[in-house]
Amino acid sequence: MKSTAISAILLFAALTAWGDQKAPEAVEKQAEELPETWFPNVDGFATKGEFIDLSAPEKGRLYIRYGAYYDSGVEVEKVDGAGKVVWRYQMERLGVAHKKYRHEVRARIDGKNIRVTSVGVKRINEVIDLATGKKVSRTIIESEP
Repeated sequence: MKSTAISAILLFAALTAWGDQKAPEAVEKQAEELPETWFPNVDGFATKGEFIDLSAPEKGRLYIRYGAYYDSGVEVEKVDGAGKVVWRYQMERLGVAHKKYRHEVRARIDGKNIRVTSVGVKRINEVIDLATGKKVSRTIIESEP
């Protein structure tokens, strides 16, 4: 009788502890949803990095990274107040072949969105949802001659 009661208690404890754990598939899926960064190192010259501090209720920071002299695309990353990456969004590159190139990026918060303008051979305007990191819209404008 004692061993049955002890077994029941151990089984209950194991099930309770397991209930707090995430299934391995869920952990893998979360890791897959966050793309690997395009810019692991920012030197301030060839690879630029800027940030926008978020005020309440969002808190945290937005990081904007891009190549200043090459067709790099733009990476926008939202980090919470504890320093954990919430989402990472990557604006597509244009795929332009070139020898001389200058790339400028401007980002600003507009209500519940982030407006990012990437100016190189062409101008790309993208709107990103601040809460989710999902693209709302993308417009490509040919540069003037």
